[in-house]
Amino acid sequence: MDGKLFLGQYLILVMVLLGQLHGYESCIQKESKALLELKKYIISRSQEKFSNNILPSWTNDTKSDCCQWEGIDCSRISSRVITLSIGRLFPKESYPLNLSMLHPFEEIRNLSLSSDRYNSQFNGFFDNIEGYKSLGRLRNLEILDLSFNQFNNSILPFLDAATSLTTLSLQNNNIYGPAKVVCQMRKLRELNLRGNHFWGQLPSCLGSLNNLRVLDLSSNQFTGNLPSSFSNLESLEYLSLSDNNFKGLFTLRPLTNLTRLKVFKLSSSDMVQVKTESTWQPKFQLSVAVLRSCSLEKIPSFLMYQKNLGLVDLSNNRLSGHIPTWLLENNQELEVLQLQNNSFTLFQMPAMVHNLQVLDISTNGIESFPDDIGRALPNMVHLNGSSNGFQGYFHCL
Repeated sequence: MDGKLFLGQYLILVMVLLGQLHGYESCIQKESKALLELKKYIISRSQEKFSNNILPSWTNDTKSDCCQWEGIDCSRISSRVITLSIGRLFPKESYPLNLSMLHPFEEIRNLSLSSDRYNSQFNGFFDNIEGYKSLGRLRNLEILDLSFNQFNNSILPFLDAATSLTTLSLQNNNIYGPAKVVCQMRKLRELNLRGNHFWGQLPSCLGSLNNLRVLDLSSNQFTGNLPSSFSNLESLEYLSLSDNNFKGLFTLRPLTNLTRLKVFKLSSSDMVQVKTESTWQPKFQLSVAVLRSCSLEKIPSFLMYQKNLGLVDLSNNRLSGHIPTWLLENNQELEVLQLQNNSFTLFQMPAMVHNLQVLDISTNGIESFPDDIGRALPNMVHLNGSSNGFQGYFHCL
């Protein structure tokens, strides 16, 4: 008898484990009903011609498991909805969004309303009080993606309540003002504010987000300089400051000790001048370095210490003289080198064969190609040398 009981318990355990391993979730009724209500709400605000194309896998069939619906993932343990990703599934219209409809999803961890299209957007109209209460209920929310919409500052009270977030993307919305609202989210590992209207100096409080691995502040209206507090971002791997309104002398010294930094991007108008510190030796090794439109008159010295570069963009500057062969010699894995719109006059090849695949030296003052370019760069797939002062004959590559 004891053996049969043990065998029965063992079989039950095996079935439970197999269900978890193979994802045999079954959506709970309350959440299935809530998803259908959300679909109904969206259809009620859509043009009739689009209604049949909205979330077609979400059906009222009793045999339909909402955990298998498009844009939905469920926990293998509790069968509760943990991922709701629906922005890309809508037709090309705008919708007001009532966050109170998310109340039933108490275990949701990943909420994505990103449309990923400029012409298919939510209209960003919210009730602040209801929104605050709604997001406050989502205590397990870790990932929030609201990119490519029309959200404005009315979303900010919701963000104040989202202290559990590890990933936040507000890319390409209509949010404006200082960016201090995110400084209370101490658990953030990825923050994307690209393509908004944030202005003013870079908030020094961002330096308190010491778990950040990715920080994208590009395509805004930031001014000033890098705060010294950025030196505290010791986990940072990706930093993009491109396409802002920086002016005057711009120093990179706060980045010196960021040992994990792999990608750095900076570009502005000709009003900014990046300081090329001669004694600065960083502790990071970049794979991507973009310093486009930074009024550079000489190549920043910190690049001389880089050995792992795969892409370098120094275009639209005031660089002159020799094209730096040491960039190739020091970085054997360099594949893309963009030097267009400068004033280089001399172009020589490195002593060894190199793996470079893309080279853009257009719009400079170069008069001739090196005879040995085909030998030195055998893997070249794109070479742009237009708008230079080439003279004489060209050897076959």
